[in-house]
Amino acid sequence: MARARDALGRYFITDECEGCGLCVACAPNNVVPSWDGSHCTVVHQPANEREENDLHDAEMACPLACLGREDASVRRRGGSHRAMRPGEDHRRQP
Repeated sequence: MARARDALGRYFITDECEGCGLCVACAPNNVVPSWDGSHCTVVHQPANEREENDLHDAEMACPLACLGREDASVRRRGGSHRAMRPGEDHRRQP
């Protein structure tokens, strides 16, 4: 579920975010880390095509699939619907 502190709009970061910072590296104009580094937050929705592309790259880079879009064909929640990488087993490991 998206946090209330994300900027209102299509992009959101779920509560499962652990603050790894990959999204900040990909989209520094739109995503910032918290003061304690425990999570990241979408502070600005994309204002142009470059920021849209940056957020898309950040969405694909997120290891826990915490960054998502409201209009995504498959709504990602937590890390349960993360895109699979070639050769990756789709079954959850204990």
